[in-house]
Amino acid sequence: MLVHLLERRNLLSYGKCAINELLFIRTFSRSGGKWQAARDLIICPLSEELVFRGCIVPPIYYFMSFYGSSSTVVLQSTAICPLFFGTAHVHHAIQKVRAGHDLSIVFLGTIFQFVYTYLFGIYVTYVYIRIGFSTLTPLFLSHCFCNYMGVPNLAILDHASMKPFKIIIIFLYVIGIILFINGFSTKSYMILPLGTQ
Repeated sequence: MLVHLLERRNLLSYGKCAINELLFIRTFSRSGGKWQAARDLIICPLSEELVFRGCIVPPIYYFMSFYGSSSTVVLQSTAICPLFFGTAHVHHAIQKVRAGHDLSIVFLGTIFQFVYTYLFGIYVTYVYIRIGFSTLTPLFLSHCFCNYMGVPNLAILDHASMKPFKIIIIFLYVIGIILFINGFSTKSYMILPLGTQ
């Protein structure tokens, strides 16, 4: 009965397409196939978290702790450390220019990539400081998940089967962003324990 209802509303076919996209397209249809998927989903997150969080955050945090209060040290560290992470992704622009892409598109894409890698860097740096530099595992897992999911594809909202849900999906995106930002500023949403530093 439920399957029949979902088929009538064309939701079952869309659900199958979504699962196919998540499991197949995002993982194995990358230009490099399985090897690029392994690089993007395992090797890069592991090496980037080791370098950009494990090796850069603690020295900057401890250096800043000599010159400020504990709250300003966290803010300064979460603002400065991700600059290295964001800048490390600028090399993609060189590859795109060499491939013959339009310079203005490459510039805009590079700025966009720098901004979202910087924002992700703020998040994982904050988590790393909050857990007291005890482990890189949650950072690695969240990095793997973010690389797997990629930037939200809002173009899917124009798909015919998604039109009835467009307002709901946009509303949920906005609520998610608000709750995420609120989690950094409101003590009631702080679920990460403050580690020993």
